[in-house]
Amino acid sequence: MQQEAIDRPLSGLRVVDLVASPLAGIARILRELGAEVIRLEVGGRGACPKGNPRAELAYWTANLGKRIEGIEASALADRLTDADLILEDLSPDTDWIDWEALRAANPALVQMTATGFGLGNAFSDWQWTDGVLHALTSELSRSGIKGRAPLLPPGEIALQCAVAQGAFVATAALTQALVSGTGTHVDYAALDGAMQALDPAFGISGSATNGRPAASLPPGRPPKGVQYPIVPVADGYVRLCVLAPRQWQGMHAMMGSPPEFAGPEFNDIMVRFKSKELLAAMRTPGIKGATDRPVAPD
Repeated sequence: MQQEAIDRPLSGLRVVDLVASPLAGIARILRELGAEVIRLEVGGRGACPKGNPRAELAYWTANLGKRIEGIEASALADRLTDADLILEDLSPDTDWIDWEALRAANPALVQMTATGFGLGNAFSDWQWTDGVLHALTSELSRSGIKGRAPLLPPGEIALQCAVAQGAFVATAALTQALVSGTGTHVDYAALDGAMQALDPAFGISGSATNGRPAASLPPGRPPKGVQYPIVPVADGYVRLCVLAPRQWQGMHAMMGSPPEFAGPEFNDIMVRFKSKELLAAMRTPGIKGATDRPVAPD
């Protein structure tokens, strides 16, 4: 177990976690990458909530593997002197930490402020939730059926995307500090992280956007029946997501490699979307009742 820890990318680095929000999950990922993570809950700030099983589960998910300690503000300064990264979400007017003194003693120190919307902007004081992040990324403008309220995805997809992106940003800042010997202050916003990774239209410009840049895509919801068709099968329905050419080639093989769809033109996602014959052929063959039901719309 010790050898496994030594071989991890961040082994030998120390992270102090002062975050009271779910963005504490950033430090959990750094722990998984080998860093020593000490979570300091100053005066009970950010401590595990009691009596709410869902909140308790979220707390332990975000803090798995960390060394958790409760301390008072007067004892905080002595616990920060040997940190490589301090992850915090303190109010700018909090005087618990003398950042100038810390940086003078440790020029390679990385301070990462992780909040919902970042510091010093018009959104900084707003409250944020997973649903708010979904909405402000503009993703919900394309979610659901036209004329109805936007459809919220389940779980905490936006938040967890922001956590993963935050871990990437923290790792990049640590790498820069280790190479240059000079630390930095990173102002990280969950909204930025969710925007970058949550919505394929903004995160990439590949098969998920039909090869087009996000700026050229329509801002509204896609027409019914165009993307990700719902196909009847033996025991219900399956929604198909066949995007990249390799995914289509796998689907073609599962269908028994019918020659009428073997042409190279079917590697084009738009050709497949527009082929009624292909959609009908994707239905499960040889099962009574499987092909006499209509294809459900998106």
